[in-house]
Amino acid sequence: FPQGNIVVSGIEHESVLMPAKNYDCKIAKVKQNGLIDLNNLKELIDDSTVLVSVMYANNEVGSIQPIKEIASFIAEQRIVRARNATDSNPLPIYLHTDACQASNYLDLHVSRLCVDLMTVNGGKIYAPKQSGALYANKSVELIPLIEGGGQELNLRSGTENVASIIAFATMLQKVQNERKVESQRIKSLSNTLFARLSQNIPAIIMNGDVKRRLPNNINFCIPNTDGELLTMQLDHAGLMAATGSACAASNDEPSHVLMAMGLGTDRANSSLRITLGRQTTEDEVLAASRILTEVLSKYQD
Repeated sequence: FPQGNIVVSGIEHESVLMPAKNYDCKIAKVKQNGLIDLNNLKELIDDSTVLVSVMYANNEVGSIQPIKEIASFIAEQRIVRARNATDSNPLPIYLHTDACQASNYLDLHVSRLCVDLMTVNGGKIYAPKQSGALYANKSVELIPLIEGGGQELNLRSGTENVASIIAFATMLQKVQNERKVESQRIKSLSNTLFARLSQNIPAIIMNGDVKRRLPNNINFCIPNTDGELLTMQLDHAGLMAATGSACAASNDEPSHVLMAMGLGTDRANSSLRITLGRQTTEDEVLAASRILTEVLSKYQD
């Protein structure tokens, strides 16, 4: 649809933002809590919009977006287009959501979310890296990514990696079946960690929405610190933390997510992210709190 435009949120993963900018692309604003500005999103969607892409949950601050509400608005736009169409084929509008970070903790049932396209990453669910899936409903006509033998419904030709496919499917089913129990366990651990950090570091500030966030994500700012330097010192002490997306670790720029949230360069450069997983234990959480407190004390000295 060369005449159409795309609308994406300003905190999408670079794998969405970069290709989207090759087209007529509009960037929807997000609030300081990391949640999309729904009014701005709706204003940007016009009669020429063919694709809206909003991630289910953010990889840096863990904010969970109101995908069902966005899907409902897009469904209304389809009805309006059909009613106002001058021919029998009105311009379509599709909703894509990047669910890579959401898979372990949120419901991925596409019929309940009412999305047209969804991406899931095997590396985030303990399946082999570089495995994944793209869900597309039958109304979406996709152009083949790789042409050749016609494998995978003629969308991605080439001999299938059967072992990775089976491992991916197995783990996706497992994490979805166990997501409620695991979410409660992880949330308890992350609450313990941030409570300890808040007690030991009174100046600490949580980045992102306190309630509508993934249970495993803790993104925080420690004012007047250098996040990159602190990350290296923590790594040396045995604690893995990050200043932004792991996929953009070589990028010296401030986190585009925190900047899009309007937090500013100083706060972005003083922010760290710690994420928990299925193997994280309470002892490790207590150790993480101790290590960060000790490293920060030496850093400030």
